[in-house]
Amino acid sequence: MNFEIIDYNINTHKLLDEWIDESKHANAKLINRYATFNEPFSKTYQHFLEHPYDMANIESFIKLFAKNDIIYGVAMFHYYNEMDKFYLGINPIVINPAFWGRGIGTEILKEITIYVDKITEGHVDIVKADTDETNIASIKMLEKVGFIKGAKNKNFVEYIYKISNEN
Repeated sequence: MNFEIIDYNINTHKLLDEWIDESKHANAKLINRYATFNEPFSKTYQHFLEHPYDMANIESFIKLFAKNDIIYGVAMFHYYNEMDKFYLGINPIVINPAFWGRGIGTEILKEITIYVDKITEGHVDIVKADTDETNIASIKMLEKVGFIKGAKNKNFVEYIYKISNEN
């Protein structure tokens, strides 16, 4: 689909907080259950700004995936180095409730794996995503894109996508 990948702006993109409003979107309950836990994007972003070193060597940021001025999805990222490997953690990807069931999540995830260095403005060896073991839609999406199931921690399953460094 070739999305425009843009930085989240707390003033311009505040309307995205409506995606988790269960009175406005039937799918908001699932978004809250599996992704945002009833916390608006603006609140998470504000936390990133106020506590930049909360997680030591991890840079956290939010990107939007848009086309023709329509925002199709949002992803929160965590970029870090661990044992000489650079990781991009995705937690979570949230799809605009108006576009559920159309393969948008899969397209966004594919573009993340293709444009990972551009998204981080750095090098990435591994993209990592954790998902609730009951979130069948996310599991299918991750596996469809080529993520490999890894370790399980409580109710969450880790998925790994290794970036090819061949150029």
